Amino acid sequence: ATCRAGLDTVAVRVPDHPVALSLLKALGAGKGIAAPSANSSGRPSPTTAAHVLQDLGTGDLIAGVVDGGMLGCDVGLESTVVDCTSQPPTILRPGKVSREDLEKVLGYEVAVHGDQSVKADVGPKAPGMKYRHYAPKAELEIVDKGVAELIRRGNEAVAQGESLGIMAPQDVLQQIEQGLAGDATVVLKRCGASQDDLESIGRELFGTLRDFDDVEGLTLILALGASEHGIGAALMNRLRKAASKGQDCEPSA
Repeated sequence: ATCRAGLDTVAVRVPDHPVALSLLKALGAGKGIAAPSANSSGRPSPTTAAHVLQDLGTGDLIAGVVDGGMLGCDVGLESTVVDCTSQPPTILRPGKVSREDLEKVLGYEVAVHGDQSVKADVGPKAPGMKYRHYAPKAELEIVDKGVAELIRRGNEAVAQGESLGIMAPQDVLQQIEQGLAGDATVVLKRCGASQDDLESIGRELFGTLRDFDDVEGLTLILALGASEHGIGAALMNRLRKAASKGQDCEPSA
C-alpha cells in the first residue's frame, strides 16, 4: 500500500540512462526500486545530483546520491503517466511520449486528464496532477501571447515595483532586453535554444526555475509560453503547475 500511495494501482517505468539501468541490472532479475521523487514536495524537479542535494541534503533524509555525471537528463521533464485501467487509456501526466506518439502506436484516440470527456478524480492518481507543483520561490506568470506581450508585461511589472525575472529561449532574449525600459533592472535567463526547439526548453526548464531561486529578493518571474504540440503539452503542463496559486490547475478544455 505504501508503494501505491494508498491507491489500487501501481505505476512501473524503465529509465533510459546507463547508470540507472546498470543499478537495476545489479539488483538481479525480477527486482526493481520503489522510491519517491528526489525533491521536496512542490519544488522544481531535480535534473542534476546537485539539485537533489539542495533539496534533501545528506543525513536523515538520504545517505547519498547516485550521480549520472555529465550525461545529465536528456529530456528534463518527468515521464508520461498513462492510466491503462480506463477505456480509452488516459494520460494522467504528459511527458516526452506525447498523446500523438501513443495514438500512432495504439491506432486509436487516447484521453487526457482534464478533457471534458474525462471525469475529474476525487484524489490525484499520479504525481503532480492536482496541486501546485514544480514551483520556484517567486511567483511565476505565463505570458502566452508572444514576445511583444512579454515585453509589455515586463515593463508593467517593473513599473508596479516587482523585482522581476524573465525566462525565454536564447533566440529572443536580445529582443526582450532591447524592448525593456532603459531604467528597468530585470534578471534575464535562458530557457532553451529557440522557440521552435521545445525539447531544449523542456530540458532546461527546471534548472532555470531553480536558478531564479538563487536571485535574492525576486518577486515575479515571467515565462514565455510555448506551443502545446508534442512535448510542448508536457512543458506547458509543468509551467501551469508552477504558476498555480491554488490546488487545481488543469488547463481549460
